[in-house]
Amino acid sequence: IITYASPSVRLLGYTPEDWIGRHILDFADPETIPDLQRIALQQNDDLRATRQEANVVAKDGSVVCLEVLVSVVLQDGKPVKKHAVARDITERKAAEQARRESERRYKSIVENSNEMIMLTTPQGQIAYVSPACRQINGYEPEELLRDNPWVVHPDDTPWVREVFRLARRGEPRTGVEYRIITK
Repeated sequence: IITYASPSVRLLGYTPEDWIGRHILDFADPETIPDLQRIALQQNDDLRATRQEANVVAKDGSVVCLEVLVSVVLQDGKPVKKHAVARDITERKAAEQARRESERRYKSIVENSNEMIMLTTPQGQIAYVSPACRQINGYEPEELLRDNPWVVHPDDTPWVREVFRLARRGEPRTGVEYRIITK
């Protein structure tokens, strides 16, 4: 049962008085209540502070994601209350979801491309190579990653090395084409 709510609950559309005397789960998104109950029970057993995410329902009905640090307050070695501090991480969570979706789309494009796409470290070590390498140079992606063979044609090697040097200085090139040696 909530005994104090800071004025910051106004960010959710509530007044502190709206919260006082009510159970914290009254404000939780119903889908997350089982997880919150499980975390609370575990904390009641071990008394350690927890950092968790909790979705709460704002007064207008929107769902807001909070990061909550919950500490157990002890008196004479016994728990007497919990102290929670929360911050809104809704925008961060949305940005993370957008990033994951973008990465999923990018990966799908790269993995299904007929072009061999290769990412390298600044030192020229292969960090990623698309599956199209099988058809293009006869190597399995794992072989290129593990063995890191030099696949650039010897006549193009000086030019490719210069492109890498320019990239390391912050002068990236796009659409770099060079001949390769097949397996």
